[in-house]
Amino acid sequence: MLLNIDPTMEWGVSPVQTESDLFATAAHEAGHAIVARMLGLRVAFLKIAADGSGKSSIEPAHHLEIADQIAVYTAGSQAVKLLGFEQRRQAGDDDHGTAARLWRKWHVDGTTFEKLIAPAPP
Repeated sequence: MLLNIDPTMEWGVSPVQTESDLFATAAHEAGHAIVARMLGLRVAFLKIAADGSGKSSIEPAHHLEIADQIAVYTAGSQAVKLLGFEQRRQAGDDDHGTAARLWRKWHVDGTTFEKLIAPAPP
């Protein structure tokens, strides 16, 4: 896996205000990568742009249970919170939108929130 801070990347969320923004983005992308690896997905790279935006290249997760797919998409924001960084405006919006669509699909398929949070049987 490659982590690259690339000052030439122009895709982004908003200008970086502090070095903490870069660390928050790194935590966000690392959160996705850690959960993805724990679920057996390959992670090709993480990239952090000078403006503080980030991208990760993770193997598609369509074959995973929907709860695991949701975990990969929400892991970035959760890592930022866990490490005490401030979530940047718009950061993770795409992730949360995808997680919400997965949740709606799952719920329509008959899965309830109680089943989602229930511990796995021994």
